Amino acid sequence: MAFLAGRKHWKDLGVTKDQIFTELRLALLSLPMQKFGKNTTAAADELNLERPAIPRPRKIPRRLDTGVASPHMFQSPEAMYRQQYNETVDTATSSLDCRFSQTAFKHMQDIEDFVTGKGDCKTNLRFYGDDLDESRLRLHRDMCIDTAKQRGVQLNTFQEVVGFLKGDKGDSLRTMLPELTKLVKLALTAPVTSCTSERSFSGLRRLKTYLRSRMGQGRLNHIVILNCHKNMSRNEHLDLIADEFIKRTATRRNTFLLKN
Repeated sequence: MAFLAGRKHWKDLGVTKDQIFTELRLALLSLPMQKFGKNTTAAADELNLERPAIPRPRKIPRRLDTGVASPHMFQSPEAMYRQQYNETVDTATSSLDCRFSQTAFKHMQDIEDFVTGKGDCKTNLRFYGDDLDESRLRLHRDMCIDTAKQRGVQLNTFQEVVGFLKGDKGDSLRTMLPELTKLVKLALTAPVTSCTSERSFSGLRRLKTYLRSRMGQGRLNHIVILNCHKNMSRNEHLDLIADEFIKRTATRRNTFLLKN
């Protein structure tokens, strides 16, 4: 699970989320747009760049213009970018609050408290119902903690419990503690998100937008693989790949020059 990296407690992750939410809100109030605009224009003057300007207004086609009022026109570049800045911060804070709901954090925190011996299983049983047996679950939890103490292993977080049960070393424990293993497996299927999956979908959208005007599905798949594995693709020798591409047809051999 993406949230469990770094051996953090689930309650600490909830606090971190609240801190990020607060900092984003404070950023909107602590950075005046006038100061931001002055710093931007000063940097542009030092680099001999053009100052920010309002884009040329575009006339809405008559078939799409359903109102009688004239479109809004910004009076200055500062006003235009102030609107974009406020919209960006508001979108970020609202998305953060919507995506990482407190209910999911509280549920995972209850599971972590139970498997580490700091809480009861009543809340988990109400959520999972007949999937778990209360007496066996509590017994297997206690046996797991006792076994960890005998082996000198600290179980302070949910991730440490997962590491203690997984792999070849935990094979016998999973067989001996099936009820606790079932709870851990159910917890690992909790719906979460990660930056990797979000970034991959964004990359596909960019590729389809800019490159797929006349591209088949096979070629799109190949380009997506190259985009996802940039470190591997950068290590390839482009001249050798280009030579192999040219040699495949007579037309390319007559049109392009081979490097090697």
